[in-house]
Amino acid sequence: SVTTIVGFAFCYANSLEQITLGSKLTSVGWAAFSECPKLMRINVPTGKSSTYATILSGSEDDEKGFNNGCLMYENGVPTYGYVASTYKWEPIKTIELTIDGNGTGQVECNGETYTQNSTIYVIPSLSYTLTLTPNSGSFIKSVVVDSTNIELSQSNSESFEYTFSNITSADHTFAVTFQTKVFEIYDGTSSFFFDNLQDAVSFAQQKYPSTLVQLSLFVDYTSSTPVSFEDVWFDYNSLKTLNVPINLGQNSKLNILGGTFVAKVTQNSGSLVVNGGKLSSLVTNDGTATINDGTITSITSSADITIQGGNVTTLKLNNSSTATLGTPVVTNAILDADKDYTELEYIENSGTQYIKTGYY
Repeated sequence: SVTTIVGFAFCYANSLEQITLGSKLTSVGWAAFSECPKLMRINVPTGKSSTYATILSGSEDDEKGFNNGCLMYENGVPTYGYVASTYKWEPIKTIELTIDGNGTGQVECNGETYTQNSTIYVIPSLSYTLTLTPNSGSFIKSVVVDSTNIELSQSNSESFEYTFSNITSADHTFAVTFQTKVFEIYDGTSSFFFDNLQDAVSFAQQKYPSTLVQLSLFVDYTSSTPVSFEDVWFDYNSLKTLNVPINLGQNSKLNILGGTFVAKVTQNSGSLVVNGGKLSSLVTNDGTATINDGTITSITSSADITIQGGNVTTLKLNNSSTATLGTPVVTNAILDADKDYTELEYIENSGTQYIKTGYY
């Protein structure tokens, strides 16, 4: 077994990525591993990490040439790491990474990508940056470093970096929660994401008591608890847009109770109730919808809809729609002639301008 590695022995070994040392090594010469750009792993025998860390360390006058960050492995586990500025091998420390939540994302550190709970091996006195990237449809809800919560803003809820600078002798913990985007608060400049209505409302009431611009519910919301916008905003007049562009869950309910905001709603399931407010567009593909009041520019219905009141500029009822009307003000109606709308005599007798598609 090799006892001595002479100076310059592996110098300029450009393809050398790792080396395995025997159990009898006693000395390593100057620059033995210099100019080996890919060498980042040294394998040592069981029980030899501490001894070999001393043998492989050097000084300014006795540099061995290892790359900064090179790791020493014993039985497949990193035990020491090389710090080029001091020419020393230091005992490895760890960052215990926890990835949680119903959303998805990844954490990148030192060229490695992590998508699940992992141990990141780090070298004291070096710095390590963790880059967090949520997948499409997810956001970074929380980051906790060594039991301390890190405050996130809009600018880093979709991309975030955290650097451990000059790591000391202590191990660290890093926990990130990726959640599915459900609500978005938009203040006219920045967006903030939430996975539940309570957090969104609490945030908006504290930060925007009278200046909120937009609230969006933009993925499936499957809670059986009604999503209600009553008493959510201190000043309805500031909320200009409410977007609900995708699904209400099968058991969910959305109640729009008033305000001057303009809502754009596409309903694919669940129960929708509109008691006020302004809707620029309402499309009902499935589920049930009840309009008691409000101003709606356009309604296109292919589902069960009851319109008891309110003002509707254009009402389009497709063949699959079952519609019941009370006394709304409807300016224009487009009726599918393939369906007998006996329940819509109100439209014909109210002065509404209407056409029947496919009638002729």
